[in-house]
Amino acid sequence: MVDGMDRYGFSSSSIKYSNPHWEGRKYIDKKFIERSIIHSLLDAIEQYRVVILYGPLGVGKTTLIHQVIDRLSQDFNPSNILYLPLDDPSYNPINVKNFYFNEVVKDASQPIYIVLDEFLFLDGYRTYIRELLSRGGDVRLILISSYKIDDLNIPDVDYKVFNINPLSFLEFLNLSGYNITAIPFDQYRVRDFYIENLDLVDTYMEYLVRGGFPRLTIEMERHYVRGWIKNNVLDRIIYKIIPRIGRKRRPHIAESIFRVICFDPGEAINYNRLSDAVDKDIRTVSTYINTLESAYLIRILKHMVGRGKAGRKLPKIYPYNSAYPYSLYPDRFNYEDYLNSVVEGRIIQFLDIKYYMRRSSGVDILIWEAGNMYIPVYVKYVRRVSRRDVKRINNIAGRLKSKYGFVIVKETLDFIHEDDVNIWVIPAWLFELIDFSPLYR
Repeated sequence: MVDGMDRYGFSSSSIKYSNPHWEGRKYIDKKFIERSIIHSLLDAIEQYRVVILYGPLGVGKTTLIHQVIDRLSQDFNPSNILYLPLDDPSYNPINVKNFYFNEVVKDASQPIYIVLDEFLFLDGYRTYIRELLSRGGDVRLILISSYKIDDLNIPDVDYKVFNINPLSFLEFLNLSGYNITAIPFDQYRVRDFYIENLDLVDTYMEYLVRGGFPRLTIEMERHYVRGWIKNNVLDRIIYKIIPRIGRKRRPHIAESIFRVICFDPGEAINYNRLSDAVDKDIRTVSTYINTLESAYLIRILKHMVGRGKAGRKLPKIYPYNSAYPYSLYPDRFNYEDYLNSVVEGRIIQFLDIKYYMRRSSGVDILIWEAGNMYIPVYVKYVRRVSRRDVKRINNIAGRLKSKYGFVIVKETLDFIHEDDVNIWVIPAWLFELIDFSPLYR
């Protein structure tokens, strides 16, 4: 392998540094949690020519791919795997491509895996991707992005998309030294675990403020956590990713809108209020909200009036991650109503909820689409709930023809069977540790 400074316009030592497997070294030298999704990812890489990983900045997409490369290097010639970080301006992708195929690849009879990290940073990425796929041999691509687009638009190529989420509470616990497996969806097993692990309510709070970011372990002080999220996640998204990929040249508008959302999470989208807050017209605000959603800074819930029927009420808007509002407004976590909205946002992420229903009383109920069922989930993050709360969830469960309903609280556990509906009053921390796969069958 020659040094490519003169011939290819860059120092080959830098690309070697990004590809330690070429010299027989691993990316992940220390023990790091291996997420269960890696198995599905490896299967997809074998079946599809293009695999795409979308997910928020900082949740471990690159680490996951480094683990994949370490695995692939055991079965294939390591030189047949290229990792190219496209958010690094020191690399010219065309020059790197020419250098790689001319100087590095040793066995063209084997598959060639090319990883394009933050591929949307590349102008003309579709052309670049098509050129790679049109080369001779079995070239396969792994594309990574912290900004989601609707359609990659690569004709005649099947591809598989993965959404990489922050660590779940279960993964966070095991990364923090616990040894816990998911609790079976069974009342008796859930109750037994609850009795033996009541102290996890405090650990769950630490999880909320760290947001499931793998770098933020439980030992880290909260002031460090806030600074890391602000500097390494929020500022990079708002001032680097959104201007570069989202094509929004006024990132301060994105930041202002995002701060309003974090100050009052779970509010209905009020374009007039947001327009006044940032002193911009409603159309501008609307486009920036769409950009914030694509950049994994917010989540939007639509209103539902019946099974799969959209309602007319305004969508609700939440920070994508519970750590985002904590990094900006940590003191507000001391207020019960605010913390309730943060936990509600976390449950939305955990269950990938897309809809809510509003009762005549003004209380909003989350609607979880689990397999063929629509299950009502009411977040009331207090020590105990009232009879009225149970009645609310029971009524909506009946309306949705659901056998289950959940009331998410802080500490209490109770199982209530009423009108053929199984209502679980359950702490948020315990709820997130349950294996709900039977509901999807």
